[in-house]
Amino acid sequence: MFRSFAFYGDLDQRLKDCGVVLNTENITNANGMFDYAHSVTKLPHLVLTSPIILSLTFYGMTSLKSVEVTLGRETSYSDTFHTCPALENLLVHGTIGQNGFKVSDSTKLTHDSLMSIINCLEAKTSGTWTVTLGTENLAKLTDAEKAMATQKGWTLA
Repeated sequence: MFRSFAFYGDLDQRLKDCGVVLNTENITNANGMFDYAHSVTKLPHLVLTSPIILSLTFYGMTSLKSVEVTLGRETSYSDTFHTCPALENLLVHGTIGQNGFKVSDSTKLTHDSLMSIINCLEAKTSGTWTVTLGTENLAKLTDAEKAMATQKGWTLA
């Protein structure tokens, strides 16, 4: 939809200024939705709760600093936030229930962003479940905060 979009700045505010609401509630595939939109710094709140594949959705958004997402437990991930080095504010709502959620390229994430990820992890009782935050982001969390994820059955990488 916005692949290689050549807009510079805050897309959230621009859409509001134009009276446009980006409704993503019923989409089932967001592969590459914003990939290579290099100059976008902020996206509107995206509701991605239907059984959806988030493959390369924000790939290569090198200027992205802020996005709010609502996820569903069946949402699947593949390099969703790959190459988003400027990302600071990632506010996550809903449930992360599948493997593949990875933000290790986003080393500037705030503590609040990391906690919103941990708070959205679905409690698991069996299987192998991993969320990849990366070494630099893990260093921002206390042992007690990391334990919140492991107590839900998740491995932090």
